[in-house]
Amino acid sequence: MGRSRWLFGLAALVALPAVALTLNRIVQPDAGWAIRLVAFTPFALPFYVVCLLLVIGVLLADPAARRRAVGVPTVVLALGLVVHASWLAPEFVGRSPDVAGETFTVMNLNLLRGNADPEQVVRLVEERGVEVLVLEEITDAAVAALERAGLSEVLPHSAGQAGSDVEGTMVFATENIEAVSQIGTGFGAWSMTVRLPQGDVQLAAVHPVAPVGDARSWRQDFGVLEASQRERPSDLMVGDFNATLDHRALRELGFDDAAAMVNHGWGPTWPDNGTTDILGVPVPRMVAIDHVLLGDRMAATEVDSASVDGTDHRAVIAEVGLR
Repeated sequence: MGRSRWLFGLAALVALPAVALTLNRIVQPDAGWAIRLVAFTPFALPFYVVCLLLVIGVLLADPAARRRAVGVPTVVLALGLVVHASWLAPEFVGRSPDVAGETFTVMNLNLLRGNADPEQVVRLVEERGVEVLVLEEITDAAVAALERAGLSEVLPHSAGQAGSDVEGTMVFATENIEAVSQIGTGFGAWSMTVRLPQGDVQLAAVHPVAPVGDARSWRQDFGVLEASQRERPSDLMVGDFNATLDHRALRELGFDDAAAMVNHGWGPTWPDNGTTDILGVPVPRMVAIDHVLLGDRMAATEVDSASVDGTDHRAVIAEVGLR
């Protein structure tokens, strides 16, 4: 009896963060801390698994406790497990729509205040055959360094604007970029038409502010992005969204995530390269906040990510085409 009570107590302790993550994802309160917590929703799944294993341990330790163990707590745990599995399932299973004609390659990377290694960026562009490159937190110094590394030789056309710190966002492409207009978010965001051989593509390069503090600016930025899509719908929306697929604000933009479309699986993109640590211990990648999002005309055939020295974000590389 003592051992079963101990296991039940441990299961209850482990269940607390799992249930909290579940309720937070469902309700999505406006508080800044709650918005940030949504990014960690996938971590509830292993908590639920551990809880159910502990309940099984109770049954093995004390068969007389069976009637209690299969009651409401077990149903709640099983339901939580199913709910989180259903939220994650689209990233692992499903079928990608067919692509009509040739595809092209899009890459996104947050340069971390312009500190990403420019030669690695250009080499990645060349090796992956990138035709559209979206860069956030690009500074004037980073533009100059990328130019010296040869970026303009492979991607001679550009749009957007560099900044002095985190606000710069730019697009580089193999073909002409036209009809460029700014989207009024806190950091740089731009709408444009890229005239690729595969067809004209309407692109939005975005970087909503991070949900710090009360996250009011984060919510405002997503409202601006949603409004911009009503005025000028995009085929592609690419950038560091500071949001995961668990955030309702991201889903309500109405796009498909390229990684989910090709069943890439859960692929966190931040923090990379051990740039974030707790008491000197590097934090592994935990949240997927960098995305290539696809409108109704687009489909993805392949998605990958790559590490670049000097930045805490992974590059997201997607092969996409018109449906």
